[in-house]
Parts: sequence; C-alpha cells; structure tokens
Amino acid sequence: MGILDKAKNLSNKVTDSVNEFSSDEVLANTIIKSVKKQERINILLKEKGSNYRVSDINLE
Repeated sequence: MGILDKAKNLSNKVTDSVNEFSSDEVLANTIIKSVKKQERINILLKEKGSNYRVSDINLE
C-alpha cells in the first residue's frame, strides 16, 4: 500500500468520524451542555451584581 493509498484511507476515516458527530444524540448533548453553561453564567452575573443575563442560545 503506497503513501497515497494510506492518505486516502485516513481521509475516509476522518470523514466517517465527522459524520458520526452530526448524529442527533451529539446535537442533543451539545444543546444540554449549552443550556447548563447559560444557567451557570447567569448565576455568576447575578452574584457579581450585573443586570445582564444570557437569554437566548441560537443554533444555526
């Protein structure tokens, strides 16, 4: 197997990994983590006396 064949093989593995990251479960976990982070940030802002709050997370 030549170096170009190995590179193509590796490229295919990377493509497969990227496709796995687009699964619904991964997206759901990302949203859950984002909301938890938003809640923690808002608590910190309130503790510091800030009137600002993170109110929305937009996914596009």
